Amino acid sequence: LQTEASIQAVRGGGKGDVTKTHVLWKLKNKAPDHLVSPLLVDGRLLLVKSGGLSSCFEAARGKRLWLKERIGNPGDHLASPVSGDGKIYVTGENGVVVVLAAGPELKVLAKNDLAETCIATPAIADGRLFIRTRTTLFCVGSSPEKGKE
Repeated sequence: LQTEASIQAVRGGGKGDVTKTHVLWKLKNKAPDHLVSPLLVDGRLLLVKSGGLSSCFEAARGKRLWLKERIGNPGDHLASPVSGDGKIYVTGENGVVVVLAAGPELKVLAKNDLAETCIATPAIADGRLFIRTRTTLFCVGSSPEKGKE
């Protein structure tokens, strides 16, 4: 049994086999394999796979914005990307966090090396980014203004 590589959008609801009634779009052989969880931001679906390859599609129509372009960290990616403050954070197993602009074009804003293995998906809360490596929990955020603590 051979499976077909694809990415697709399926409308929720319905009963039974909804293949003919609820599939909004399907792109055959266009999705990179070995993906972490996709990220939906501003109507765009971002996919990241091991090797640091990313693809992005308009979620409503499946229009490709970019396909299998490198984000600048060629290692394995097991943590899912997260979004906050107009940015996307992609954490590699090698501890490198790539910061992307949350826009329709691939734009790398920064790369930060935590110098330690990281397989956990970062968390965002109260304006801070929490990243857990093998032995350390990092908290990234701006300091509160004096008198506004």
